[in-house]
Amino acid sequence: MKNVRIICISSITVICFMMTIALTAAVFHAQDERVIDTYGLFTDSEITRLEAYCQQFEEETGIRTAIISVDAETVGGERDKDSIRYIEAYADALSEDDFLGLLINMDTRYYYIDVRGNDALRIYTDSRQEELGDAVVDRLSAGDYEAAGQVFLNKAAQQCAYARDNQSYGTIREEKTGFQAGDLGIAAGLAAVISGIATGIRATRHKERRLATEANRYIVPGTINLHRNRNVFVSQYVTRVPIAEEKDSGGGGFTTTHTSSGGSSHSGHGGHF
Repeated sequence: MKNVRIICISSITVICFMMTIALTAAVFHAQDERVIDTYGLFTDSEITRLEAYCQQFEEETGIRTAIISVDAETVGGERDKDSIRYIEAYADALSEDDFLGLLINMDTRYYYIDVRGNDALRIYTDSRQEELGDAVVDRLSAGDYEAAGQVFLNKAAQQCAYARDNQSYGTIREEKTGFQAGDLGIAAGLAAVISGIATGIRATRHKERRLATEANRYIVPGTINLHRNRNVFVSQYVTRVPIAEEKDSGGGGFTTTHTSSGGSSHSGHGGHF
């Protein structure tokens, strides 16, 4: 009986050990994947090619990357913020410091480019992120999702090479969070006090004023002689042409960052397609 019990315990130990190995292997396999196709956006052959593009990008830049397709249920909601938080959490879970990823939410027709890590943040400035978005959104709108991923990686690799070759890096700055509720209350109180003081001063100045009902007494007879009246109309046409802001393809400028729920600095650019 004792031997049977020992055999049972040994069997359970072996099973648990094998399950641990299997789970660990699954985790490492998931970390090795660069194309996470939750939505089923790509075919198997497209995933294979995109994986190769991702590997090539990482070899050239040293920056971890990923292309992720999701739906609203996967990210936990239909707000754009839900998609942003999803890819930021994915990046925060990686062991690498620098990350550049593209998320495509097909339910909300929203894309988001996420940047994490000091080196990546200095390379992919706000203007460069916008350029990446412009290149990607055209392919997404046309329904060519593999091409969107390929263009994203190729353009990002070119920007990285240019930044490093020309020492063209951006300055990282924290995004302004704006007024809090308490700040708004204080501002409203100060505005009310200032407005009350200004109104009181004006009211004091007008206490001695009187309405002039006989204005004609101020006109000396014979001093006004109107003998000709002429209306002159002048037409003026003003044409305003907006000057398109030139994008600094060379980089520089700023990278506007914010802190994710995981406590890391991220920057990003997104839009609908």
